[in-house]
Amino acid sequence: MLKIVNLTKSFGGVVAVNNLSLKISKGKIMGLIGPNGAGKTTLMNLISGLIKPDSGKIILKNKNLTDMEPHQIAQLGVSRTFQLTRVFNEMTVLENLIGIAYTKYKDLDFIIEKSMSLLELLELTRLKDEPAINLSGGQQKLLEIGRACVTDPEILLMDEPFVGVHPKLKKIMIKFLKYLKEQKGFTILLISHDMKTVTELCDEVAAMNEGRLIARGSPKEIQKNKKVIEAYLGE
Repeated sequence: MLKIVNLTKSFGGVVAVNNLSLKISKGKIMGLIGPNGAGKTTLMNLISGLIKPDSGKIILKNKNLTDMEPHQIAQLGVSRTFQLTRVFNEMTVLENLIGIAYTKYKDLDFIIEKSMSLLELLELTRLKDEPAINLSGGQQKLLEIGRACVTDPEILLMDEPFVGVHPKLKKIMIKFLKYLKEQKGFTILLISHDMKTVTELCDEVAAMNEGRLIARGSPKEIQKNKKVIEAYLGE
């Protein structure tokens, strides 16, 4: 599905991603863990085209994304959420979804139906006419996830979606991500420090430290891995 080959990115004298290779299978949720500064967000920025690698390749379904611009990569089906939530503040909740959906679909009736369906799953229907700026931080996170999913992307990149989210909204988020995988067959790369949720959601986990991939396996295997314990999880 997504293949990263010998990817390297430096900022000045700091190597943020160091000769990293990784494959993400279709229809799976992969967790990406590691200490702060490990290079996780840099890797996500490279995949989505926000920054360019110094060397290496990023391949999505046999298409080379490496030198493409972010909008081209998005058109090929790479969608993402950010650590700092990004929504259209002055638009209503429903308009936020419609605006993104219209970049792919042109049938307005279909777009509205699809958007309303997502809002129901995210339990935001009652807020559909509310300006996004009036939502709580957790509700904005849910809306951002809905926006990222409304075009049915090939792969969804999620950067720390659970941080600062109320437990009730977090449950909605987890239920929605399970729906995306089990009912829609989504492929998801998920950065999170929340190991309990990573273990619950993810089929596989990749661990990074100092820009390198230090381990990959099932959540249980990763939790027992000596390199991961030493670099990140602790005793």
